Amino acid sequence: MRATPQRIIVLLALLALVSAVPLGCAAPTPVPAATQAPAPTSAPAETQAPAPTAVPATTAEPATSAAAAFYKDQILTILVTSPAGSTNDIYARLIAPYLEELTGVKIVVENKTAGGGLVAQNDFYRIAKPDGLTVMFEATGRLWPGYLMQQKGIEYDITKFQYMAGIKGGPYVLGVSPTGQYTTVDLLKNGKNLKVPTSTATSIISLAAMGATEALKLDAKLVIGVASDAAYLALQQGEGHFMVRAFDSVIRYEAQGQFKPLAQLGEKRDSLAPDVPTIGELTTLTADQKNLLGVLFPEAKVFMAPPGTPQDRVQFLDESITKILDNTEFQNKMKDQFGIWFGAYTAKESQDQISYLSNNMDEFKLYSSLIEKYVQ
Repeated sequence: MRATPQRIIVLLALLALVSAVPLGCAAPTPVPAATQAPAPTSAPAETQAPAPTAVPATTAEPATSAAAAFYKDQILTILVTSPAGSTNDIYARLIAPYLEELTGVKIVVENKTAGGGLVAQNDFYRIAKPDGLTVMFEATGRLWPGYLMQQKGIEYDITKFQYMAGIKGGPYVLGVSPTGQYTTVDLLKNGKNLKVPTSTATSIISLAAMGATEALKLDAKLVIGVASDAAYLALQQGEGHFMVRAFDSVIRYEAQGQFKPLAQLGEKRDSLAPDVPTIGELTTLTADQKNLLGVLFPEAKVFMAPPGTPQDRVQFLDESITKILDNTEFQNKMKDQFGIWFGAYTAKESQDQISYLSNNMDEFKLYSSLIEKYVQ
């Protein structure tokens, strides 16, 4: 076939088209007129870490907050081992309404005096349910000495009670009836067959009376089983001639003309009784007599819980009681009742005192021979 000019032109056009497309490849995808990167996603004005989760208020004091919820509308029994109208009883009943208002509990004050309080003390230690709804308000001087001297019948361990705040008792003072036969220390020294009314042989006031009797060389015997108010009455009636009490217990009787302090048993005059001389000012004490009087720890009236009571409940009650004792209105009520505010006594002071006494129990055994000598 003869190639004509027209055929040659067509063949050349076909060859040009084939050479423009690579063998085995698809035709390329048309490129857009202007390819642009996508616009970036708008960033926040400022990237911040997420806000921390708010910490609940209870995290700061989780224990006491839980205890606060527990006590609301519960019934709390305050056990008092001395009679109604005694100093301990008055303290407990003065504190009770403040504690009710502060915590939301309903309070019952229960007096149990059998065996000079020993039955209640033992039951509180052995039987009381350790749920924080039964506490004891007790004078340390009624509770600790019997244990330290290993008195028969003691079933409690003072190191295992859980202590809370309380009220100081002031110094121990020896005193008489202002209208009685013996109104001075010199008259007591010359007296015969003197009677000392007291509750139990191993209470701190009984030991203090023995120590004072020994130091002043008095002819005296302790009459056991006489409750607090009855002891003051015995002085008025001449059936008792002197006794020793913590200062907070005698101040209202002194104001009523029923008690006259003659001497305090501390090494130096206490600021609560600056006008009352010490026994050391009235007589020369031997080293043994100083030791006898030296182990008479300051008494306080304190709250305590049975062993095993949840710690958060003990802490909550302790903090609540401490707030009450720091309250000016409460302190003024105490002044109205007793003429003076004696001061707060902390749970730590109880623990420190017990720690010392437990490590020095032999010192208290000095009184064992005095019990045999002076208890009627």
